[in-house]
Amino acid sequence: MFIVHHVTLIITWSLFAVEGWGDLFAVPTMLTELTAPFLFVRWVLAECQMSGSMLALVNGLGLLFSW
Repeated sequence: MFIVHHVTLIITWSLFAVEGWGDLFAVPTMLTELTAPFLFVRWVLAECQMSGSMLALVNGLGLLFSW
């Protein structure tokens, strides 16, 4: 599934570039990726049992504002 996902993305982004749809679809799509680092840090903090820490609060606020 990982390979299928990335092949699909390559094809889609290529179409955006060739057909000139970049402004319409690419920018909103990239904006949805802003939350990824915050979600990863949230997972790491949960695994380290630090869900109630100040770092988790700051990360949660970052996730909220990046959404």
